[in-house]
Amino acid sequence: MKVCQDSRLIKKGEYFVAVKGEKYDGHKFIDEALKKGAKGVLEEEELYETAKKRLKKVNPEVIAITGSTAKTSTKEAITTVLAQKFKVLKSAETLNTALGLSIEIVNNLKKSHQKLVVEVGMDRLGEIRETCKIIKPRIGVVTFINPTHMEKLGTLENIIKAKGELLEALPPSGAAVLNWDDENVRSLEKKCKSPIVWYGKNPRADVRPEIIKAQIPLLGEHVIYNALAAAAVGKVCGLSTVEINRGLKKLKPLRGRLNLLGGINGAKILDDSYNSSPKSAAAALKVLKNFSAKRRIAVLGDMLELGDFEENGHRLVGQMVTESDADVLITVGESFHSNTAQYHRFENSEEASKSIVDLIKPKKGDIILVKGSRGMRMEKIVEKLLKDPSRVAELLVCQDVRWKQ
Repeated sequence: MKVCQDSRLIKKGEYFVAVKGEKYDGHKFIDEALKKGAKGVLEEEELYETAKKRLKKVNPEVIAITGSTAKTSTKEAITTVLAQKFKVLKSAETLNTALGLSIEIVNNLKKSHQKLVVEVGMDRLGEIRETCKIIKPRIGVVTFINPTHMEKLGTLENIIKAKGELLEALPPSGAAVLNWDDENVRSLEKKCKSPIVWYGKNPRADVRPEIIKAQIPLLGEHVIYNALAAAAVGKVCGLSTVEINRGLKKLKPLRGRLNLLGGINGAKILDDSYNSSPKSAAAALKVLKNFSAKRRIAVLGDMLELGDFEENGHRLVGQMVTESDADVLITVGESFHSNTAQYHRFENSEEASKSIVDLIKPKKGDIILVKGSRGMRMEKIVEKLLKDPSRVAELLVCQDVRWKQ
């Protein structure tokens, strides 16, 4: 059985899921879906029930990841580590809601899958709880909690409460894998009725950097947290230290997340265009600073969904730009401001992509960081700076910056 919620993409024999959303009502497209060969129509609740039945039949151990940042990269690390011993299905990159995960389960979960690794997101209180009623996680991972989604949840306290819904859903026989080094994550300890495995650099953590022996082929010191979370889950699932490190050695960077790419005229591009927050921007700027370069250029798009933290968040990142020894700062959007001599601002990424090459004249010895929230479409700028845009996923081998414990 296959399902699809988009009448434009549905294939013959698939079931059309008629979803009533804020902007569109899928029921209006039922006739179109049937004309294209849809086998039938499912209401949203029917989809959820179908996903539950599929999960019950296959019975994989479900590992769910939430957090303000690093959900996807942690999911990739956990999946790669567990794959050393188990048959693993991971959710697709953009599927982290009850609807998306249910479609993933119905379409792709097979009898051979022993583990299901998913990320769970939210735009409101109660959403993670509702998702967990469907996926029934046994292991829950919380990465970092910081002021993102403030626009929708209002306060950091609400964000913490929303992330804690994952831990409340775990059975006593399960495990909570939590980042000790994040005080907001530590505050969730009281939510857990299952045993806790702490990971982090702090000596009080259960899983610490000394477990990692592999040279991880990713940029940024923050990558250690992805690796430690994966190691902790690996331990919970019975993997040996050798198996864990074999998996960590195989990690690959995700598109738009600190990928080092070849730019025009010999410049290097740090493509971190997938998304942005004050915490992830700080990590990217630290990588920029650690590069040996003749000229460091930071191209930063607005960080969205910060709510009341918007002004302070952009001001803090602006200060970090100075500390990163950036020679040139280019901002996209309305929220960044700077008095530095080499500062340029564009209203949007389309305007920036048209002018950036002539403006900065990239050359050998330059390292150019491009980062911004997804809504800013910073990937358009990356494509203009690439040596060969048709090979956007081709990575350079980086000898300048190495991952450190």
